[in-house]
Amino acid sequence: MSLREREGLEELLPYIEQQMQLGAAGEDFASMAGVTLAALTPAGVPPTPVNVQITDGTSNTLALALPAVQLGAYGDGSVRPALGALEASDAREARAPRVPRTRVYSRLEAVPDDTAPLGWAGPITLVDVDGSSLAGILIGLLRPASLGKGPSLQGLVVAQDGTGRFVGAPGTGRATIQWGDGLDGGFSAQIAIKPFAHSGGVN
Repeated sequence: MSLREREGLEELLPYIEQQMQLGAAGEDFASMAGVTLAALTPAGVPPTPVNVQITDGTSNTLALALPAVQLGAYGDGSVRPALGALEASDAREARAPRVPRTRVYSRLEAVPDDTAPLGWAGPITLVDVDGSSLAGILIGLLRPASLGKGPSLQGLVVAQDGTGRFVGAPGTGRATIQWGDGLDGGFSAQIAIKPFAHSGGVN
């Protein structure tokens, strides 16, 4: 995987490589061609960054063996297919389709730990008003409440399956969730996904 294709995964890939024991048998990965992200992207589909802002989400804790929380929200966002590199940035922004009331669903479960559960992970899905969807996983660390704010989660999103206007959006990015008093009740969030590098380039 090239440096460009690794963008957005710098914090996650070393852990995955360690868990997979890559190189334990002396393999020379530099000599392996493998499959590029470009080969996995449909021809002619522009890379599509996605940004969603949530201000009034609803969160509910679930009574399971491990702590879990279910999130549901409407967000205001933009879906911006990559345009010509020479086009002015303000013109690109003006052409970015707004996506009001994008539905966001996630169910996060605590990662088993002998101490307080700090790691949380689970599926996340974005659904547009026209039925387009983007599915992936959200992995993050739960931060304790501080400075008059509730707990927050700083996480990484890996989106691998997009339909409709999200077909060019699979990629990686950051997600930040800020709760009020606790994990039950309201929350706000920001999700920004940058598409994987592929033959069309990334805006």
